[in-house]
Amino acid sequence: MSTPLRIVNFSIIHKDGWSSETDKYGIVAEPLNKTYNRGAFSFYLLLWGSDTKRFIEDIKIKDQILNMEVLGVTKKFGILRLEHKNSNTITNLVKRYKGVILSEIISNGIEKWTIAINTKSLKKFKEKLSQYGEILNYTEKSPNEVIPPPVLTERQVEALKIALNKGYFDYPKRIRGEDISKLLGMKTPTLIYHLRNAERSILEFYLDNFIND
Repeated sequence: MSTPLRIVNFSIIHKDGWSSETDKYGIVAEPLNKTYNRGAFSFYLLLWGSDTKRFIEDIKIKDQILNMEVLGVTKKFGILRLEHKNSNTITNLVKRYKGVILSEIISNGIEKWTIAINTKSLKKFKEKLSQYGEILNYTEKSPNEVIPPPVLTERQVEALKIALNKGYFDYPKRIRGEDISKLLGMKTPTLIYHLRNAERSILEFYLDNFIND
């Protein structure tokens, strides 16, 4: 019989490491595709923000970073390949208790994690996590309670892309709904219907999965 899983969302100010630098530079960082080696782990790091280049210069001298390869960088976006020490990392803590990292976003000096972990390990994991820094939010859910990412229709995606690129969501608006509906060859009420449904689906998913009460 399989061990029940819990989906855990938590936000933490990690007292060690380089994540606090995201506050200093106004950078958002998203680690992806972590793989584990002896005493270290490797991953891709997506960066976006107005000070990406300065941030990269700063973190490459951190003691935790064993190796860094810049795969691409512009003024506001970067992608790196990093090799990172295991010691004193939340990544290693999750691995130690056989958890699975589902998502990780770092911004304003705060790490926001979503992991899956078995219930037998949960109490010890939470106790150990408190040693890594100040826990700002912590919630647990059954996998059945997690809302999956919204599946948008082709028409909804098309309407959102044009609305965003043409400035419909800017303040003040740079384009009217009537003009977007003409570009898409549909009536304005139909456009509004597609936009509202898409917005609602995205907001519900974001609020339920990434905002901790």
